[in-house]
Amino acid sequence: MARQWFMPGVDALFQGGMIDEDGTREYFVPGVGYLNEATVLVFTSDNLALHHSGASDIGGAIGVVLTDDTLNNLWDDVSSGDASAGDTEFRCTYVKNTHATLSVANVSVEIATDPTESNWEIALGAAGKNGTETEIADEDTAPAGPTFGTGAISLGTLAAGDFYPIWIKRIVIAGAGAATPDSGVLTVCGDDPN
Repeated sequence: MARQWFMPGVDALFQGGMIDEDGTREYFVPGVGYLNEATVLVFTSDNLALHHSGASDIGGAIGVVLTDDTLNNLWDDVSSGDASAGDTEFRCTYVKNTHATLSVANVSVEIATDPTESNWEIALGAAGKNGTETEIADEDTAPAGPTFGTGAISLGTLAAGDFYPIWIKRIVIAGAGAATPDSGVLTVCGDDPN
């Protein structure tokens, strides 16, 4: 079972709506804002979901599911100045098992594909399972405690209703093209519940 959050550039193919292909439900949601990204949610199970954190996605209490069809629902746009000089920002989201009764074992999160004009790193939240991640001062401030990397991170078993905070670090490469659409894939996986 896998749930993937794709962040491709906006073009005629990724303008919203829902399609079914090979039994997989695909939701195309305009998106996260980095160089006009769109968010495409592809999943084969309804048991795992990404949720917003706090009011600005920089920590705080778990919020609503990250599927609202709005532009910039996770990342803000990258200004031409930030694209030219380079920029590092942080966002906190929560992975939640939304099933009413079943647990999902061996839950992991990984960066399947980095965007072209930036690099992502991910980390487990310091609050741990079912904890509320401490909000950082602003999007440019690194959270205290988490160790960022590019490899998969393990969340273990999430019982029904359990959630785990994760951090995403976006490193915009100096000299990035401000108007160029970009792509990346974040994947959340777990064993089929029994």
